[in-house]
Amino acid sequence: QYNTNATKFDTDGDGWNDGLEVAYGLSPTQAATGTGYVSGTVYFHGILTGKLFLTPFIIEEGSGLTTPYHEFNPAQASYYFFNNLQTGNTKPYAFFAFIDRNGNKTFDNGEPSGSYLGTWDGILTGNRPQINITVFDPVPEITIFGSAAMNLSPGDSFTDPGVFAYDAWEGEILPVVRSGNATTVMDVTDYNATSGGTDWNVSVDAPPGIYHLVYSATDSSGSTGTAPRILTIRDIVPPTIELTGDKEVIHEAATSFQDPGYTAKDTLDGDLTADVNVT
Repeated sequence: QYNTNATKFDTDGDGWNDGLEVAYGLSPTQAATGTGYVSGTVYFHGILTGKLFLTPFIIEEGSGLTTPYHEFNPAQASYYFFNNLQTGNTKPYAFFAFIDRNGNKTFDNGEPSGSYLGTWDGILTGNRPQINITVFDPVPEITIFGSAAMNLSPGDSFTDPGVFAYDAWEGEILPVVRSGNATTVMDVTDYNATSGGTDWNVSVDAPPGIYHLVYSATDSSGSTGTAPRILTIRDIVPPTIELTGDKEVIHEAATSFQDPGYTAKDTLDGDLTADVNVT
C-alpha cells in the first residue's frame, strides 16, 4: 500500500498510515522498499480562503487511485514533500491541488485548482523534486447581451444592453464595472439597475476609430473576468454648407456677379469654409 511513513504499513486500507496503525500496536521491522519521494512548491494568486489540499494519484483507465493528501494553510507558496510513493510503476502519477472553500475536503466545481504541467511523463522511477503546481481561481464569465460589435457616429445616443457576470462558485457577480477607452468619448446619461442597461451619448467631437467598452467583474477571491464590446465610431455625417444671402438670385445677364458667400462646418473638423469647391 501507499504509506506516508516508510516504517509503517497501511493495515486499515485507507491509503495512508494514520493513528489506527499505532492503535493496533504494529512495529514493522523494516522499511517499505521500491519507493521514492516527490516534492515541489504549490503557488497561487489572489485572496483564497480555505485549506489547500494536494494529492498525488496514479492515473488508471477510467479512474484514479488516490494516495495520501497534504493539507496546508494557504500561503503564497507552500512547499510539499510526499515520501514513500511507489516507484517503477508503469502508470503515470498526476498531482492535483485545490483550495477547499466549503470545508468538505472534496474538490467541487468552481473551487481554485491546479495540476502539474510539464515535460515529465509521470512515471516515478526515482525521486522527483521540483514538481511545482500553480493553483488558479476560475475567473467570472461575462456574457454580453446584444451585439458584441456596434457602429456609431459622433453625437449618437445608444443603449448598452448590458451583460451577465457569473462565477462557478458564487453565482451572479455584482457590480459589473465598465471601463476602456470608449468611456473617454462617451458619457453615461442613465443606468437601469434592473436590466443592467446603460444609456450613452457619444461626444460630437469623438475622433473616428475603434473603441472598447470593457466589462469586468471580480469574485470574493479577487479573480477578475473581463469582456469587451467593440464600438466603431465612423464619421458618416457630411459637413453642412450655409449660403449667405438668398438661395435664389435674379441677376442681369452680361454683368458681373458678386457671390454673397457661404460657410461650411463639420461636427468633427469644425470650419471647412476654406475647403469648399465652387463649380
